[in-house]
Amino acid sequence: MDFRSEYERKTLVETILKCGGTIQGAHEEILGILDKSLKRYKESHTRPQDLTLWPFPKTSLTESDEKAGLQKIERLFDHVSLLQCTEKDIAIELTLIAEARAQSMHARDYIRERYKNDNIFRNQSAITEKFCNWISTSILLNVDDAKREKVMRSWIKVAYYCFKLRNYMTLVEIITAMSIAPVHRLKSTKHVLRHPKFEHMRVIMSYKSNYKAYRSHIKNHKRGAPWVPYFGLIMKDMFGLEHSQPKMKVHEAKGVKVYFDRCLKIHMLLKEVFVTQKYTYAENLKNTEMKSNPALRKFFQDTISAAQGLDSLFELSYEIQPRASTRSATSSPSKHGRMASKSVSRGPPIQSKAPKARLIRTHSSAV
Repeated sequence: MDFRSEYERKTLVETILKCGGTIQGAHEEILGILDKSLKRYKESHTRPQDLTLWPFPKTSLTESDEKAGLQKIERLFDHVSLLQCTEKDIAIELTLIAEARAQSMHARDYIRERYKNDNIFRNQSAITEKFCNWISTSILLNVDDAKREKVMRSWIKVAYYCFKLRNYMTLVEIITAMSIAPVHRLKSTKHVLRHPKFEHMRVIMSYKSNYKAYRSHIKNHKRGAPWVPYFGLIMKDMFGLEHSQPKMKVHEAKGVKVYFDRCLKIHMLLKEVFVTQKYTYAENLKNTEMKSNPALRKFFQDTISAAQGLDSLFELSYEIQPRASTRSATSSPSKHGRMASKSVSRGPPIQSKAPKARLIRTHSSAV
């Protein structure tokens, strides 16, 4: 067990000793165990973080940096080709990043969502949101249907390679980015989302029946094979266990009742998570391809910070396919045999200001 402070340690020991009788003689041993646990916890959290692991160390961008980043995102796969890289190389680099994200998590980060209180480099929710926006931005910046379809098919290839590498973290991020409303509403490229491989991966990662397909799929993994689990499901299970019943209850007559069954289930869940951290791609896959590409990593750093938020993504989507401002219902006979025609007005068309991406595109140079 890990304890956050000296006060917490002493409070627990005093509570144990007040329970009386059988464990009073062992209090020195208990103190020694808790001291070691506290020391181990402090060492793990004072270890410096390698910020080069993360693809977006910049939290804010200047306008010129954002314009340059958007120009690169618009022709993302063209720039990747200039680096002599393919969709497989992108999947490998994203897998190594996802592995580093999983390796950075400690046991107490999963308890009560403490990872959200840490810096942005370990807040997995913030990182996932940034990745999804980055992928969606690369799709929606392409107004031409043919170019947008080509980008979407390239991302499906990246997702398939991540699936083969058992990188379910990035796989879900790609599926989510291609399924959000600004991308999914576009009729001209909706047929791409019915690609057989994409449909297969989406079925496996579906949330239906409490992720039944995904749970049964990961049971077939070989022992010792490296893989990156889906972080969202881990936190969902942890949230359910933490809120299903309290850790303990205090009764004036019966004393303290500790729910050890709840603690055991949390322990087993974390044990399964940290088993995956023992096996890394570099150590277990005798493959020279599983090496980081510094040029590709730097390209991610230069572009992912310029990813647009959800509101900007909707603006890009509406520019490609404007939403209808007026909808008329066809005439139909009323209940009493009369003909009634109704026209439903939704007001004047929405005039949203042109996003920066459109202004940038007109001045962007060819790759």
